[in-house]
Amino acid sequence: MRYIDLTEQEARELQAVYKSSRYLIERKRSQCLLLSHQGKSINELAGIFGVTLLTITNCLDKWKQGGRTGIELESGRGRKQKLAGIEQEQLEAYVAAHHRNLNAVVALIQEKHAVVVSKKTLQRFLKT
Repeated sequence: MRYIDLTEQEARELQAVYKSSRYLIERKRSQCLLLSHQGKSINELAGIFGVTLLTITNCLDKWKQGGRTGIELESGRGRKQKLAGIEQEQLEAYVAAHHRNLNAVVALIQEKHAVVVSKKTLQRFLKT
């Protein structure tokens, strides 16, 4: 049986994360730690959250190793932007030069920067 022993301050901090975090995974991790502190076993926690025992064990280990930072989402998740390496001003200059034909801009980007993008991707990027 593995349980997490929390200080009062840690419990309050986890309670605050559980109530106010904008990320569901952080709320679930904090709730898992709070329930473990209340005496729930790893098997019970796995049943409550509908995950494997390994997932619960990893959550507990991350808390032991990193504390609050152990339950936060790691950066770098998700799809990387294709056009992130090209300056916004450079793209706008390409569009200004070929303002009536975005297909020419797409070809120019592919030629000069070796980045293959669609016209739709370019439009979405320029909107931001």
